Amino acid sequence: MRTRLTILHWNHLKQGVIDGTRPVVGKKSYTNPSHKNKVWRKVRKDATHTWRTDVKNLTYLVRGRMIESPETTEKKRKIALAEQKKLWETLTRPLRPHGVDSNLEEEAPENDDEGEDDALLPPPLPHLPLLNSMADEALGYMTDEE
Repeated sequence: MRTRLTILHWNHLKQGVIDGTRPVVGKKSYTNPSHKNKVWRKVRKDATHTWRTDVKNLTYLVRGRMIESPETTEKKRKIALAEQKKLWETLTRPLRPHGVDSNLEEEAPENDDEGEDDALLPPPLPHLPLLNSMADEALGYMTDEE
């Protein structure tokens, strides 16, 4: 993109010279290091760079018609992935942790009652009873044949 803008700038400067809107205003001298002599360079009038305002206005027009910018789309995608990961973590977490689970604390709290479980459980799945009944029917069907 930067190269295209550079080409557009260069072509606009050359078009100004051809049109006569950038006449020669003066001359500047400098020493050529390879030839060791004085060289004169033409100094032209400053260009108007009207193409910059055209490009800026077109950019505003395109951005105004965009539903979302690429940054917000990427941000929404990352948020959705994080929510999906959180959901999978809650769904795959066991209801009762195994006794030798490395994530458990070493010592049990002092005032812990034996019958109560203070751990937060994931919400029950809405289709779990249906799945259980289907499994029971399948097992019952297999046991009836035997």
